[in-house]
Amino acid sequence: MKTFFASLLLGSSLLAACGGDAEQALEQVKNYQSIAESANEAQQSQDAIQRRREERRAAGDTLAMPTDKLAAFLPASLDGYVAGEAETSTTEIPGMSMAQARRTYTATDGNTVTITLTDWNSSEAGWAGVFAVFALKMSVDNANETWSTFQDGDFIAGHQRFDKQSKSSSVQYGLGGRFHLEIAATNKPVDFVKATANKMDLKKLAAM
Repeated sequence: MKTFFASLLLGSSLLAACGGDAEQALEQVKNYQSIAESANEAQQSQDAIQRRREERRAAGDTLAMPTDKLAAFLPASLDGYVAGEAETSTTEIPGMSMAQARRTYTATDGNTVTITLTDWNSSEAGWAGVFAVFALKMSVDNANETWSTFQDGDFIAGHQRFDKQSKSSSVQYGLGGRFHLEIAATNKPVDFVKATANKMDLKKLAAM
């Protein structure tokens, strides 16, 4: 009964806020429900990621992968592009560290694809602060850009963006609460970038 009256009160408030327009009020309720469902799904995903972290810690896997092994996940070549040398780095900050590998591929017309893979295994707080938002369902479309988040199960989520001015695209993936993969391409649509990502073993990274 308490839930019923709470729902009735919410409905009355929404109807008043919408000037008595029942159809508009119903649409507002659906929006609230969608937000609540997205947040609930995001929390479930974060809970699964936390369990995965605990499993890694229990197995003694608490450090970022050596950069040479990280670089091995980057494609050796891309059709129509010349691969540059992989660049690697390790960053240490009190309470946080990460390893990164990056490679740029260049086409004969000067367009590029840059793939960056970062291992946040020893930086749980850093990961959560930057990538947890990928688990929420969001999208934007305006005169300058279109972007949206996407989810593929508990351990793969990301953000895709197309710049309408430069005609360039980028896609970011959060993998298993550990890896961050970013692919940026000039003068290419998002579908091209995601197809490039699919040439990498995303599921293997998400399972580590």
